[in-house]
Amino acid sequence: MARASRPMSGAPRGPVIHNEGPSTATVRIVVSAAGVSTETVRLAPGETHALAEPIESAVEVHTHDGMATASGGDDPLFVVRDGSVMVAPN
Repeated sequence: MARASRPMSGAPRGPVIHNEGPSTATVRIVVSAAGVSTETVRLAPGETHALAEPIESAVEVHTHDGMATASGGDDPLFVVRDGSVMVAPN
C-alpha cells in the first residue's frame, strides 16, 4: 500500500509523482491537453516532483515496468515503487 501523502498545509495542487522505491527512478510524464507534452524526470528515493501548474486533462506516468493514468483535475498522487506506478487516492 502506498505510504506517500501530501502535506496538509501549502500542498501543491495538480499531479504529483513520488518515488517510494529504494533506488533512483526515471519517469516519463505525458500530458494530453491541447496537444501532447512530455517530460522526463529522474527521482531519487523519497523525492517528489509536482507538475508546474494544475492540469485538467489526462496525465500518464511511465516507468520501465509500468504506467498509470489519471485525470489531472483530480490532483492525483502517482507513487513509483520498484519500477511500478500506482495512483494513490487523494
